[in-house]
Amino acid sequence: MTTSPKFRLPPSQPIGLLDSKRVCQSMPPGVCDDSQVALVQQLLHKAKYPLDLKIFFASLSGRKGLKPALVEHLQEHYNEYATLTSKVAVVQTSADASTTKLAIELYDNERIETVIMRHAHSRNTICVSSQVGCAMQCSFCATGTLGIRGNLSRGEIVEQLVHATRILDQEGNASPSDPTPQHLKGRNNHKIRNVVFMGMGEPLNNYINVLEAAKCMLDRRIWSLQYHHVTISTVGVIPNMRRLSRDLPQVNLALSLHAPFQEMRLRIVPTAKHYPLEDLMDALDNHMKMSLQVNDHDPRRKQTVIHEDEKKEDTNMQDPPPQSKKMKKRAMIEYVMCKYCSLVRCNFDSKENYTIIITLLAFILFLVQGETSSFDCAHELGRLCGRRNVVVNLIPYNPTNVKDPLQCPSIDHILKFQSIVASYGCWCFVRRTMGQDIAGACGQLANLSPHDIEDGPFGSTNAKSKPAAANVKIKRKTSSLTNHNSNSSQSKQHQVPQSDAELEIVSSMPDLSHLILPLKAATAISFVCMVATTFFHLHSKSKRSK
Repeated sequence: MTTSPKFRLPPSQPIGLLDSKRVCQSMPPGVCDDSQVALVQQLLHKAKYPLDLKIFFASLSGRKGLKPALVEHLQEHYNEYATLTSKVAVVQTSADASTTKLAIELYDNERIETVIMRHAHSRNTICVSSQVGCAMQCSFCATGTLGIRGNLSRGEIVEQLVHATRILDQEGNASPSDPTPQHLKGRNNHKIRNVVFMGMGEPLNNYINVLEAAKCMLDRRIWSLQYHHVTISTVGVIPNMRRLSRDLPQVNLALSLHAPFQEMRLRIVPTAKHYPLEDLMDALDNHMKMSLQVNDHDPRRKQTVIHEDEKKEDTNMQDPPPQSKKMKKRAMIEYVMCKYCSLVRCNFDSKENYTIIITLLAFILFLVQGETSSFDCAHELGRLCGRRNVVVNLIPYNPTNVKDPLQCPSIDHILKFQSIVASYGCWCFVRRTMGQDIAGACGQLANLSPHDIEDGPFGSTNAKSKPAAANVKIKRKTSSLTNHNSNSSQSKQHQVPQSDAELEIVSSMPDLSHLILPLKAATAISFVCMVATTFFHLHSKSKRSK
């Protein structure tokens, strides 16, 4: 069931040249078609997206393949068009300089976030957004708390690559006095190698625009990305998964599974009620079947080595081995490793934290299969994926202030979980987290304002001085559509330690995670006793009344 987002009003002026549909609509009948617009965009890309369109349109005169009427119209109405309709509002780079997050402001003042991830051997991966906000409301993801504001156009998606490329170019041309980190200056390769649709929004709920943007990225005359270097992620919109298998089966498909049981997945991904797990895996199998049947005659494709650290991964873990050629034709399973918090970090002097404890105890009563990071889940995940042509990516939970009290399991626990899944014969890797200190890691994109960034423990300056604040709640901007009356209460709710002394106190608190299971059992027994006592009391009272 595809969610219909709030409509964003189309801009009156100017028209972005990367938005093919609106460019065609602006032309007189019979002057323009998709092939003509594609040729203009190719020339625009070759010219590195100049800001002065009057000079650019003048250079199109006499170009082979372009209709004279089209060139004449563009030259006469050059002020009605724009190279880009968005602009970079905020740039943040992590303390280790591996990750840069761009807050991009759109024509209607909405903001999206794009993440640049730098890997070894000058490999750059761009994580792009497909919607403003998200309607899927996954329990661990901060983006879902924003609600859905609208879809991005084809041009707005591609423009994220343009902004990212300019950032990378600046690093390569940085002077010795430039504040760019030394190890980023003069990098040999500033090109984008991989694109993942894993930013804000559900890509398959904006299917047409995402499909057209992906085709532009694959166009050998524009971005010229390899098919297996483009990954589209989804929580499971089955009708559009099948459409993608027909329209563009060569690209990678990543399924955000997050739980091996349907009942457990319903709590993590509320929209899963429309798509049973069995049907979801069948759609994934179908994509791989279609992908393997496609004969890829693209002469540009090179059998280069891919590393599984292409996306956001945990810095404490080693890089996985390179993928084989067979692995390049495998679908991906995304699985967030999280557990419900113990009482370890609660301040018992705060009424607010008493509420959290009570909520936790109430939630324990409704646990059906246990936590997603339990070893029972590992065995079930292994059985589910072992016979399929997939790669399982385990994503350590990145802290946000979502409603459910969640924590990331220990590294030893995650590695044990990985070994159990891998024992069933499937490829299984643990991602290294990148950009957590700037709220740019998986699940953390939530349109942080500059004020929030400066106040939180994850700003570009604070990230270097306070790298240990991994367990502190992240302060982020909430949706103005749903929380416009709660600004005063939020300022108290999202307070974070500001001094090194406070951070030391938080990090030195004892780990009482071993008490979680006894607490669950005791709570369940108490609940059963309470129900039984109430039943016998009412039964005896009714007997006496007779």
